[in-house]
Amino acid sequence: MLIENPTQWVGKVIEEYELKSILGNGKIGYVFLAEHKVLAEAKRACKIIRSDQLKTGWELEIQKVKALSSVPQIVDIQSWGEILDEKGDSFTYINYQYIDGENLTQYLSREKNLSITFLQALGEALIYAKHACDAMDLKHGDLHEGNILISKPDPRLPDNPIRIYVTDFGCGGSRNQLDPKPDSQQVSSIMCRLLKSVRIDQLEATERSIREKLIIFFGKEFTDSYRMNVSNNIESTNLNLWSLYKKRISEAQVDAANAGRGRSEINVDDYLNAEALGYRQDEWQNLFVPEILGASAFTSRNVTVITGARGCGKTMAFRRMTLFLDELIGESSGVQGADGVLGFYLNCRDIVEAFPYIPSKLHDGQRRQLIHYFHLCWLHEIFRAFGQRNIRESLSYEWVYNWLEKKFGNEFERPLLTGVEPLTFLSNFLGNQKEKCRLSQSKKLDHWNLDQIDLLDELYAVASENIHWIQGKPFFFFLDDYTIPLLNVALQGTLNPIIFKRRANLFFKISTEASNSFLRMNGKKALEVTHDFDLIDLANETLHIEYEERADLLNSIFRRRIKRIEEFRELSLGLDEILGISDWSFNEQARRLRSSKGSSSKAIYYGSKAFISMWSSDVRSMVQLFNELVRSLKVKDVSLLPISPIDQQSRYSDSGGEFLNLTETIKDTGFWDEDVNRGTTSKNFGTKLKDIVQAFIAICRWELIEQPLIQNQDRENPKQAFRIEIIDALELTEKTQLYYNGLLRWHVFLPDWRGRSVRGVMTPRIFLNQRLIPFARISFSKKDSISLSNKEFQQLLNEPKKFERYWKEKRRNLTKVKVPPESGQADLGFDKME
Repeated sequence: MLIENPTQWVGKVIEEYELKSILGNGKIGYVFLAEHKVLAEAKRACKIIRSDQLKTGWELEIQKVKALSSVPQIVDIQSWGEILDEKGDSFTYINYQYIDGENLTQYLSREKNLSITFLQALGEALIYAKHACDAMDLKHGDLHEGNILISKPDPRLPDNPIRIYVTDFGCGGSRNQLDPKPDSQQVSSIMCRLLKSVRIDQLEATERSIREKLIIFFGKEFTDSYRMNVSNNIESTNLNLWSLYKKRISEAQVDAANAGRGRSEINVDDYLNAEALGYRQDEWQNLFVPEILGASAFTSRNVTVITGARGCGKTMAFRRMTLFLDELIGESSGVQGADGVLGFYLNCRDIVEAFPYIPSKLHDGQRRQLIHYFHLCWLHEIFRAFGQRNIRESLSYEWVYNWLEKKFGNEFERPLLTGVEPLTFLSNFLGNQKEKCRLSQSKKLDHWNLDQIDLLDELYAVASENIHWIQGKPFFFFLDDYTIPLLNVALQGTLNPIIFKRRANLFFKISTEASNSFLRMNGKKALEVTHDFDLIDLANETLHIEYEERADLLNSIFRRRIKRIEEFRELSLGLDEILGISDWSFNEQARRLRSSKGSSSKAIYYGSKAFISMWSSDVRSMVQLFNELVRSLKVKDVSLLPISPIDQQSRYSDSGGEFLNLTETIKDTGFWDEDVNRGTTSKNFGTKLKDIVQAFIAICRWELIEQPLIQNQDRENPKQAFRIEIIDALELTEKTQLYYNGLLRWHVFLPDWRGRSVRGVMTPRIFLNQRLIPFARISFSKKDSISLSNKEFQQLLNEPKKFERYWKEKRRNLTKVKVPPESGQADLGFDKME
């Protein structure tokens, strides 16, 4: 209970000190500025509390804190006693050393750009205070920003420094207060949040290194659990925090110096996975490219399923377009249209790791438990992002407390201590609830608090009413790795009603491995593309964008990474400068291949055009390939550029061969029914896929090199095809569907969903992954096709080696009788061939 009419105390005299004004208040008391009656320069901070609010034994706590009175970083307690108010009620006063300044909360509201120097000073003060407490076996228990004081600069000292203090060790606190919080956890939370809020682009090399070391130190090494483990390992009772801190600062200075001398090697292929970036602001700024492939699908106000080759950048785009990273980095992602939405990210592995043994059939309690956990994950992410935003604009979150009280009832208890950062408290509460849910057996609970299908809609409505900066912006939920069998059919069937629910202000963006790797059912209703969701295949997008756009996208990615090479850092180099400008057209390339009979002795695949044409959305593999070229050839001297054509061709061909060999390791994709025994189909699955690819490559090469020239672009050119076109309706058997799914899911072939119309039926076109073209020794041109009937296509999938022989014989016969293959006379005796 706070003091009624606190102004009644202004003007009162306590121990020769007159209370002049109110400095602030806590949960149960007020703090006053007190000046000596004679020596006005002598000041105190006097805290007054109702005596009936004091906890038992509070005097002993003050005596313990007095043991810290000589520690410069801790505010001293000078005296204490009892006084009566005008009504005769008993109050207790505690006189503290007066610090002329402000608390950290006030400082942060004023200072938007924190310096590493300040954060070092803050960190050192907290380390000193923690060390002193450990030495005296004391705990603060409530170390939030309001209890950290920052003095004004002291003009009496040469450097005019500020000083940082820790105050209010809970002395005299309410007897109803919450359990004390671990000091190390609170310091770690404060320091890591502030360090991660610093703008990396404004730091010098040494400051960047210090920041990284401090994040590691306060995020891990400062914690009680880490210190306990290390102490047990070294058979020591304590880990000297100060020595470890100084060691990390020294390491940072050495790292920065070495980087300046070029000793710290940074590679083009650093951070190939978005997960590896963590929350490194500098690397997100250096490596993220806002001109992402298929950007409109990421920002459209529709539920969208996004597929693409592994490493195509789905995860990086999802994570970077979140509110959390916008606030952490200090600027929006730059993706066109992203400014109009508020994004949040969740990887499905978080669910799978919490419930690793989800049965194939779920009872009602299990479904509700999973929905409850799914919502907890999103709430945790939403409030984490709100907390990052709150660093620069502090708002009241009383509305969240009210909302959660309605949801959780007595399970939710508001924080009783003053100064507890609300979103930190909420994060801890939700984290504890996730752990409770994970460990609970659904059969033992008759309800789950967050199992409503429309819970996120409800949260959006109440948040919009209370947070002015939402301003009608929709919430985008970026759900990554929504893929069978990572999430089984039963789990996807449970979550689909939430994900594919039609809403005005909430939209899910789902990434999955392929168009056939997620459950297209919502209850008993089949989900329809364009009606229930949009589908975009990023690999398919690369088939249709113009070459200039493709080149611009890749150059925007690679220019950033080329600058990571020390020798190239100050130069403006792109793919043209590193690889050379290609001096051939696709037709000319095809004619060279034909004249050389496919020989690899003459360089045909080289220059930026070949590299760019190989891209089939898989950015990661292209970055790896480029880095291998640069590193293995040790191209560090600009005068040696561009890399020689024959070296480029050799590496491109090897890369395609490696990719094809990996196809052999692919497992059976028949994940829809795990109980089906597929016998030899499953055992030899990858080998069959490789055989199919090799047969198709052989056909494409034979058409290009051995078959007559065809009319193309006003002259006769070799036939250039790496695309299959089905000339009638595609109807596959169970077995051939399995092979077809495998080829598409692992992006060995890329589907062109725009397809073609055959007698009113849309049939797909299927492209060979362009990364395989230099290995296959065929042309990059997409103008021609290998036209197959549905029956022939199934024979290619079933018996690829036999089909290769059949195809060549068929084409020879067609050439003799001059029947065009597009006429539909395709079956010339396949069943009769041996």
